[in-house]
Amino acid sequence: MSPNPVLPPENLDKDTIRSLHSTAVAHRVAESAPVLRRYEESLLSFIANGSELDLLAIRPSLVEVKSRSPEERLFRYATLHWTIPISSGYGRRLRFLVMR
Repeated sequence: MSPNPVLPPENLDKDTIRSLHSTAVAHRVAESAPVLRRYEESLLSFIANGSELDLLAIRPSLVEVKSRSPEERLFRYATLHWTIPISSGYGRRLRFLVMR
């Protein structure tokens, strides 16, 4: 064991955490962007602009994201815009979209 322990930064606010993950997020975007860019226009049609929202008209539904489905593309596209990367992980992963 190293005599110099690895310690997390003292200030772990959201901006610090985002900054720590920024390289991983940028790598994931660069890796996935060429494929998803082909579908970007159609994927954006599923994402509302804040000014377009009518909160009283929203009737959300939970949609399971299945492998190789249009929903999988939308899920991948959305996760690329998160400031914290998601891990590939091991084992079974359940993915869902909340859609209206």
